[in-house]
Amino acid sequence: MVPSPSDRARLLAIGKELGHDVKDIIGIVKPETYRRWIRREEAGVKPKLVGRP
Repeated sequence: MVPSPSDRARLLAIGKELGHDVKDIIGIVKPETYRRWIRREEAGVKPKLVGRP
C-alpha cells in the first residue's frame, strides 16, 4: 500500500512535532523515503495522487 498525499502530510506533521527524529519509530515507510518527503516539502513540491486515474 502506498500512502496517499493526505497520509504523507499527516506523517510529516507528526514527524515535525518529534523533530524528524523518527528513524526508530517509523514503520510505515523507510526512513530514506521519509527524508525524501521532507526535502520535497521544503522545496515546495506537492505530492501527486497515487494509482491509476
